[in-house]
Amino acid sequence: SSPIPVPTTNPMSAHTEMPTMTPIDAAYTPVNTIIGPGSNVMYTGSSKTGSAVNIFDGTCKKVTITTDRFTVGEPGVIITPVVPFTIVKGIRVYTSNNYKSRDPTKYIVEGRNEPEDSWDLIFSGGLSLSRYRNYAEGVIISSPTHGDPNRRHNQNMFPNDEVYSQYRVTFPETKGDDSAVSMAELELPGLIAHNGPGTVDPTPSPVVSTDFPSPGSTASPTLEPTVQTTQTPTKISTPSPTSSPTKDTTSAPSKATTSGPGPTQTPIEEPTLILSPTKDPTLSPTADSTPTKVNTVIDLKSNITSVGTETPMIVDKACDGTTNALTFKRALGQNPGLIAEPSHSFSIVKGIRVYNGPNYKSRDPTKYIVEGRNGYEDSWHMISEGGITMGRRRNPKGILISSTFSEGDTSLRFREVSFENDVAYSQYKVTFPEAKDGGTRVLVAEVELPGIVGPSRTEA
Repeated sequence: SSPIPVPTTNPMSAHTEMPTMTPIDAAYTPVNTIIGPGSNVMYTGSSKTGSAVNIFDGTCKKVTITTDRFTVGEPGVIITPVVPFTIVKGIRVYTSNNYKSRDPTKYIVEGRNEPEDSWDLIFSGGLSLSRYRNYAEGVIISSPTHGDPNRRHNQNMFPNDEVYSQYRVTFPETKGDDSAVSMAELELPGLIAHNGPGTVDPTPSPVVSTDFPSPGSTASPTLEPTVQTTQTPTKISTPSPTSSPTKDTTSAPSKATTSGPGPTQTPIEEPTLILSPTKDPTLSPTADSTPTKVNTVIDLKSNITSVGTETPMIVDKACDGTTNALTFKRALGQNPGLIAEPSHSFSIVKGIRVYNGPNYKSRDPTKYIVEGRNGYEDSWHMISEGGITMGRRRNPKGILISSTFSEGDTSLRFREVSFENDVAYSQYKVTFPEAKDGGTRVLVAEVELPGIVGPSRTEA
């Protein structure tokens, strides 16, 4: 079956046209955002008045929603799409070019069909936007199922089959104590409905899939829409990575070191790449793709979100290549940690390294879990779990980490556990079930997943 096409954009244009989509059937058409050209978008809960046109112009030009003491209601926008009947399936917010403190951390999406109607709550939740910024003139190219993988954004999908003709999207909280909310772009992926208002049951046809990411997913997915492929795992022989000889891992976790010559590891055999069941065709290596050994598969272009924490957190510091520490605060009954989607089309994790924080030895993790999956509808697959014993000595803050595939930064304090794994994944979940003091907080300076990566998603 043919995938849903993504919008095409002239790179020099400041506007992304509404994509021409193949209808699922006569009743519904999937779109990257229901806020198409010609829609009416007005400020609400703001000291500003008039149209917020930059918030849906298909670029990363910043929009700032300011408030003051005379403002009534939460800051946001009221949207009247040019198409009269739509079904919203999620929300995407792209980071602006500056002012991280103005990034929204919570959102509320409401709908109605007549100006005199009261607002119906569609969904509310948290946002975890990256601390990295989009440049102001960047053009956004997204699809109904995926945001632009080359632009920093956060996507939340949620269950909704209700048709509305008008929406209110507000942002009750920001990262800092600021009187303004900033973003580059707001997208509401969903369906254009041709049957009018009321509850509907949008059933995909067998020809075109509207396989939106699972409700609750927050990480930014890849550019290509999901298409059905075989679900049987496939073994693919890969060329030997072109890198200097390194030491190997064994099935049993190796004893980790914190200083001196670095972690002790035994030889790694060149792996046979095994792809777990997946619906994402971009995960298969191309004929000319040569896997590369890296110090961590979680590169700086990865999309990283918190998991198992009391509130949504900005967790980029846990994988930013420095010893800037991060404290995870555990949600009741959950394992705190992070979900990372690397920019590579696939990767194979061979171990985990955790660098000591600058203080609070009692918050050092004592157990870890590493899981992987290949799509938002895929269940998490266990890669490795076990104990990790952090040293009592601390790392100073803000030190740049210099590590390789075969060893961590020997000038710093860390622990490493190596394990056997030949299965490729596109997303990873790293959690820490226990801390030394048995408390609700876990502190790390850096998490590395040494492994093997394929080409970037834009090259694959």
